[in-house]
Amino acid sequence: MHFLADFSGGQYFDGFHGLSFALLVCGAIAAGVWILLFALRWFASMPKMPDAGPATNELGPETPAVANLLAHRWKVTQPAVQATLIDLAARGLLEIEQYVGENFVVRLRDDRPGVSAPDKDYERQVLDLVRRRATGGSAPVQALDLGEASDAERWMKRFRKSVVQDAKRLGLARSRWAQGDWVVLGAGLFVVLELFALAFSVARLAEDSGSGEDSFGRWDWLLAGGFVWLLSMVAIGSVRDLRDTPAGRIACARGLGVRDYFRESRAFDDAPPAAVTIWERYLSYGVALGTARHAVEALPMTADDPNAAWTRFGGDWREVHIEYPERFGFGEAPIRVFLGGLWRTAWWGGLAFFALPFLGRIAWDITSSILSDYGQTKSYERWIVLGLLALFSGWGIYLTIRFVDGVIRLWRGAADLNKRVVVEGEVVKRGLGRVAVADGKSEEVNAWIPPPTAPAIARGMVVRFTRSPRLWYVDKVEVLSHSGSDEPALIEPGSVSSGAGLLDVESVRQLTGLALNAVTPAGNVPFGSLPGGSVSAFADDQGNRVLIASILVPPLLAKTMISVLTRSAAASGKVAPQIGDSASWLPGDYLMVRQGQRMVLTQAELKARPESDHLMMAEALARRVLDVPALPGSNDGTGD
Repeated sequence: MHFLADFSGGQYFDGFHGLSFALLVCGAIAAGVWILLFALRWFASMPKMPDAGPATNELGPETPAVANLLAHRWKVTQPAVQATLIDLAARGLLEIEQYVGENFVVRLRDDRPGVSAPDKDYERQVLDLVRRRATGGSAPVQALDLGEASDAERWMKRFRKSVVQDAKRLGLARSRWAQGDWVVLGAGLFVVLELFALAFSVARLAEDSGSGEDSFGRWDWLLAGGFVWLLSMVAIGSVRDLRDTPAGRIACARGLGVRDYFRESRAFDDAPPAAVTIWERYLSYGVALGTARHAVEALPMTADDPNAAWTRFGGDWREVHIEYPERFGFGEAPIRVFLGGLWRTAWWGGLAFFALPFLGRIAWDITSSILSDYGQTKSYERWIVLGLLALFSGWGIYLTIRFVDGVIRLWRGAADLNKRVVVEGEVVKRGLGRVAVADGKSEEVNAWIPPPTAPAIARGMVVRFTRSPRLWYVDKVEVLSHSGSDEPALIEPGSVSSGAGLLDVESVRQLTGLALNAVTPAGNVPFGSLPGGSVSAFADDQGNRVLIASILVPPLLAKTMISVLTRSAAASGKVAPQIGDSASWLPGDYLMVRQGQRMVLTQAELKARPESDHLMMAEALARRVLDVPALPGSNDGTGD
């Protein structure tokens, strides 16, 4: 194959010389200037949070949803939905009533005389949700879910878009790229691409000697440059982030002042959604600004957000953002990361030192061959060469990435050697083998991996832990307070519990109404021998038995497993409860529930209870394990 063997250049192109070389250099310089200008405009156009204004209880004219956008750096967060619901109640369109403890019902009242219909799209969206879920004019708040994950995502996308449009209409926000940005960046990019196109044209790069319609002429590079410019501008336009405006910064400062007033007064620390009858619209703004945690948690209009949590550790209720880092040795011992980084740097660096020049030469020769012999080769030969080019280029990129990974690990490990930071705070999130602790100061926290020797950790505990500064390697955890710890302790993946892990004894006794004790699971317990599996068992001497098992698996595998397991139970005639992402009854009266990556299996063999109660008990156990509230009107499995 002449095309694969001849790398000497084409009939016309013999390198960049004279004018073509000068144009190539000018294009490279212009590209560097454009990249620098783009970076400057990118960072300059990020929303800037103003200093909080004076603490005040005077609300602004913007809705709670728009106030939420401003207070969260021009991003709409989930509590904006709950804030809008409470605001509709404050304006007389809805009623929120509390009954039997922490159960709430939303009632439609939009037919009242003198009450005007909402004029915002996102307000109508929330009101329509209540209307669809309400039966007989009312609905429990647990019924106000947003549907499946894909449906909830679309619903929230529409809600956020509507709030953003309202903020733009009020002049409180604007698109990230101003008209001047489009002109300067667009013109600059056009000049860069056309300089390269002219250089290729003058050098007659890839010029086809044929005369057909499909032949590539020297000036076709200019059209190619224009086409690339058009695609690049479309890509830049797809970045639809918001930026602040002078009016938006003023409104944001006022909103932050209102937030500080709410925090200092602690008016909404324990205020339920039904308190809207007392606080009126103030409560909706408290929810939107992140100071009414209880009202937000009582309105579960979406699944639990793993990236956000509420805490008042340090004095005031606040919402914190949770990250789950994984790369570059996060959570590993510094000495291990250091030695691993040293080995990776030496190994991959050595390979890159010898291989990259070789791979670069091959890639350049293949590229030159493609461009010089383009019109003289068959289509399949071009695809073969392009495949080789992609293969060699991929190897080079892979070696470079692995080398950089080694360098970063080496630096992080060395920087953390013999260095420790002691942190005290409240556990605000736990699960998937991670623990997130808020120290009452930072608005953002990292979820870390507890050591094998750590005590049982539950949400609401106050703990002191010792970590490395950059890798977040935790080697010591001490529980300072158990107050507020009303959830089951964290069980490390792979453990088989004797009962105190997934649910404690008191919880099981409360749910079943029987004096059960924790026992060691017997026989071939489901999930017990699988990686990441945890099992709890409880029993008494009367033959009553409860089994709870849990495992963490990838979502796709979880769907497959529950599909296979439920085929044999399809004809059972038992209606599975609406828990988690999916639920089904298995032979033997096992209840299988999937929620994200977690699968929970419960069984209640209670001779002291009627057989009809066994399924109800298994459902109540699953709800307690997954922290899913029972539906209003159910007896929560106690049977009392």
